Amino acid sequence: MLKKLLFSLFIIHYSLFIVMMSVVEAQAQSGNFPTAALIKFKSGLSYDRKMDLITKNSALQITNAKDAGISEIGNDIMVVHIASGYETNFKSVSGSYIDNDDIEYVSPFFVVANKYAVSYSNEFFVKLKSANDIDLLKTFSKNKGLEILKGSEYDEKIYKIKVSKQADGDAKTVADLFKYSGNFSFAEPNLMFTPIVASADSVIPNDPLFKYQWNLLNVSGNFQFHGIAGAD
Repeated sequence: MLKKLLFSLFIIHYSLFIVMMSVVEAQAQSGNFPTAALIKFKSGLSYDRKMDLITKNSALQITNAKDAGISEIGNDIMVVHIASGYETNFKSVSGSYIDNDDIEYVSPFFVVANKYAVSYSNEFFVKLKSANDIDLLKTFSKNKGLEILKGSEYDEKIYKIKVSKQADGDAKTVADLFKYSGNFSFAEPNLMFTPIVASADSVIPNDPLFKYQWNLLNVSGNFQFHGIAGAD
């Protein structure tokens, strides 16, 4: 029973993944180039070292000393603005890091309709047409300098592939080579996406009792016991 539930969740997640992947494809085809780069650093790298790597790349824009045009996602991932004039040539952003062991990968970062942020890692998923095609997958991966990480516990024909910086392109580019070869059922990059929320008070639930939840949004007033606005 649990296995069936997990498989159902996997199908739902994959369906959402396909929708977001089509969004990324549409962005590229419509000429909407990425305005930022997602950079995955080696684990444990100091903040100063990360900033040093960023400032030495002329294709990345450091806007000011306050926020430096950088958003940090977790300890080892940063999103950095791409400098004006470099948006149409993403290789100028990622290419300078190919031989740098302190950076694991660099991927384009899209903002879609001001609602979603979408990027992808240095991995992609590929599905065999038959479970017996594993040797074909190994041959394709070896010829392109890729690493087969593991198969899916939900479908024996789905595998995750890791793309090195020395490969012929990033995860999406290499996945497209697999996809359009006609030898596999599908090949898609491992997407990362999140909804964009401007601020905590820009999205208010329609719960009529929400105004009493001062710990979630403190606006003071007699219904919030005349507390200090913003002191959550």
